[in-house]
Amino acid sequence: GTAGWILSVMVDKMKLHETQDYLPPISVLPLGTGNDLARVLGWGGGYTGEPLQPILNNIQIANFGKMDRWEVVISAVDNDEILDRVFVMNNYFSFGLDAQIASQFHELREENPGLFLNRSINKGIYTLFGAEKLIKSPPSLHDLNVHLTIDGNVIDIEDKGHLECLVFLNIPSYAGGTDLWGKVDKNSKTVFQPCKMDDGLLEVVGLKNVAHTVALATGFANGVRVSQGQEMVFTIDPCFVQIDGEPEKLDYPSKIKIKKLNTITVLINNKT
Repeated sequence: GTAGWILSVMVDKMKLHETQDYLPPISVLPLGTGNDLARVLGWGGGYTGEPLQPILNNIQIANFGKMDRWEVVISAVDNDEILDRVFVMNNYFSFGLDAQIASQFHELREENPGLFLNRSINKGIYTLFGAEKLIKSPPSLHDLNVHLTIDGNVIDIEDKGHLECLVFLNIPSYAGGTDLWGKVDKNSKTVFQPCKMDDGLLEVVGLKNVAHTVALATGFANGVRVSQGQEMVFTIDPCFVQIDGEPEKLDYPSKIKIKKLNTITVLINNKT
């Protein structure tokens, strides 16, 4: 979204973090549909037209925090004529079910921008596309021939059961506030750490199907925890992927590598 675009200009293209002693911290006014980054930073799930002065006052006294950003490189398998595609991820990357829905949403919005008048309508259209997937199930990860390696270790996705989507999380909010990773009990014997935006780790979570996604959004289920790590490498057959909600179509078998790019300073609202 817009926050990712601004960060890409300031940090990646202008490289201000390399040439300036001070890089302005980022705050987010939630004008989009999901607003996951704004939620995590404490600025709310959606701006509703309230006076801006209180928000500006809160910015003045906000806390500084750190957020990792990640480089996503998509390469064609066994085809050197296709150039690599490089993206920057701030929130999450995924492929499968949700990326397919995001693609349909994006195409309809491009063709009929007048339909997308506000946040509620946008979410309603997303829901309709999701309902369609209940009737016509998309391919599973097994069908997409996914082979995943994390920090050099091969991850067996098959033992996680039937999955139709894999999400790589940088922040603990997905698709409008859903906590896919869930809370980690420090007293339990789990090997997993909490999902944080500044720990140099990505969380990998599986979604079973649309019904599972709905249960997650309503708090009646948890995502399928797959793994955590610093570097992700996987191969996949042609499918849809999405980076921070923006869909991309892969028309060829691909190798995708995700690794940390840099860390930026963000403003965290302490008045929520």
